[in-house]
Amino acid sequence: MDYLIAKRLIALSVAICFVTSAPLLLSPSTNANAQTQVLERYKITGAEGKLTGKILFEGKAPIKRQIDMSGDQNCAKISKNPSTEDFMMADGQLANAFVYVKSDELARYSFDTPSAAVVVDQQECQFTPRVLGAQTGQKLTFLNSDPTTHNVHPVPKVNPEWNKMQTDYGQPIEVRFMRAETLIPVKCNQHPWMRAFVGVLSHSFFDVSSRDGSFSISGLPPGDYTLVAWHETQGERTLPFSIGPGESKSVDLVFGMKTARVTSHILEIGASVSIN
Repeated sequence: MDYLIAKRLIALSVAICFVTSAPLLLSPSTNANAQTQVLERYKITGAEGKLTGKILFEGKAPIKRQIDMSGDQNCAKISKNPSTEDFMMADGQLANAFVYVKSDELARYSFDTPSAAVVVDQQECQFTPRVLGAQTGQKLTFLNSDPTTHNVHPVPKVNPEWNKMQTDYGQPIEVRFMRAETLIPVKCNQHPWMRAFVGVLSHSFFDVSSRDGSFSISGLPPGDYTLVAWHETQGERTLPFSIGPGESKSVDLVFGMKTARVTSHILEIGASVSIN
């Protein structure tokens, strides 16, 4: 009898220890979901504001380099005079800068995830677009419109890394990044010149500067923010700003300048930055 009682007590102790320590065994994604559930869902009030502006560059633009695609004859056939796309500027207007806002206030809320997918195509053996943004949990679709095999390989720091082959004109690759991360480099293991960058945020207050350098971020709750502009060769710039109820504001960020200046309606900043 004493033996049976002792055996049951040991089994009960093991069960208690297992239950007590269970939270430590939760996966990172489960813990992230648990945190998301306690955030207050943001409700549109009608007092939201809008931020617009341009990303500009003052100085001499880097010289474009030709890309040697002779290693893949399919790429060489469809790409006419391919050159590097890491610095795209026209008339002092800088494209492909990832522009977003951040604040402690935004971190208190959760935001609805868009139902529409963000699409990245592979055309003429280049990622299109090269720089893009998505919300956490939003579907991201990779297409292959090329007559050759690609190998899509994101290299994140806080999201899981993966590596998937995609045959010519193959089936779309659909994925979701569940954690905010700016920015995630994406490469093609088949073609070393191919690069893309994905900014993943918990909200939709971001944009990528177009060919004329312009960006637009709407639906901003009134408050104090930090504007962040990231460019793959020029680094990152931050600038504080505020948005009042229903206010529209213009903010221009200028890379390549030695000083920063602020006016009543235009904010400009740009100091040289070394890129290793």
